[in-house]
Amino acid sequence: MLDSPSMFDNQYNQAQPGTLRAIDALRDILAGVKRDVARSREVLNGAFGKIAARFARVHAIAVAAEGRKHGLSDEALRALREVTDGLTIELQFEDSLSQLLDHIQGKVEAMGVALTETRAMMSSAPAGEAEPVGPALEVLARTVKSIQMAADAAVADRAFGHGSVELF
Repeated sequence: MLDSPSMFDNQYNQAQPGTLRAIDALRDILAGVKRDVARSREVLNGAFGKIAARFARVHAIAVAAEGRKHGLSDEALRALREVTDGLTIELQFEDSLSQLLDHIQGKVEAMGVALTETRAMMSSAPAGEAEPVGPALEVLARTVKSIQMAADAAVADRAFGHGSVELF
């Protein structure tokens, strides 16, 4: 169990030689994940631009139809419905993906903060004294537990239909 104090007894109070390198490697991995999330947001924003262009097209069709006295033909209405249905699905997907990226970014940032705190604790021990491995591991354990609890809550919300946005 991660939050058990006995896990951090005195046998763990000496850091292994590669501990700080491992923490730095994990921070590098998290930086890569953060870049991936940023790239995903760029792609998502590009897709959103295309959706907006399609909405402009639908709007132009509707404005043109209003300008005519006769209204829309069944064929035109069917075409508008198809475009609108597709846009609705695309917007719901964009919204869901944006929320997922927000959750991922929050987790990555929380892990980055925990690693920074852990590294600071590990490297701040005066020369000749044992490095504070136990307290450093407690910081990581609390962060992991917090992320797991948030993930469990998100899963529970999705199971009960909470957290989703109905756009139309």
